Amino acid sequence: MRVARPESISSSEGMPFTAAEFHLTLDSDLWVINQLLTLPEDPSPVIEEQGDTVRIQFTDSVCMPQIQQAIERYRSKILPTIFFVTQKVYAELFRLVLGNHSVSASNRSADVEKKIETMLAVGAVHNVHPFPDVKAFRDWWSGKYDFRSLRLARNRLAHSEYSFAGSRLNVTDSHGLGVDWSEAEVLAFARAVRSIAKAV
Repeated sequence: MRVARPESISSSEGMPFTAAEFHLTLDSDLWVINQLLTLPEDPSPVIEEQGDTVRIQFTDSVCMPQIQQAIERYRSKILPTIFFVTQKVYAELFRLVLGNHSVSASNRSADVEKKIETMLAVGAVHNVHPFPDVKAFRDWWSGKYDFRSLRLARNRLAHSEYSFAGSRLNVTDSHGLGVDWSEAEVLAFARAVRSIAKAV
């Protein structure tokens, strides 16, 4: 079924956003997210068979647990940065959905929000890649995660309007919009965004 695109969501801003542009624009952000989420570990054992001889080579760093703990402590101190970079990638996933429908938006996340809301209102969202299906798309848009709240939280972070104490990030306005997340929730968001971005 083809649905005509309403005039209010036309591509007047230029060409629709593509997967190639996503990678060109965001690969460095994805690299940062990946580096912040990945803890170092010893390499897997190497097993070599030569005739009747089996050689096993393994590395066991005496201080690896301490290295991992040090990284976890450092990571907990930069949760606002992790959230900020992750939300940027999150928002661009929805710009890709607009591009799937030949709709473009300005570089402002508020414009992406407006165009997606307009398309949802007229039932014009069908190709939701990189999300696996429409149900997942809706959950990422206004279910488990809420685009508007996350967008507003990132804006407040950019203006240093947040509190961060005891590994808890609070970026909410007077109406309660935004996020009030623990370290585990911020890191889960980053892991989830990284996972979806791999489909691009």
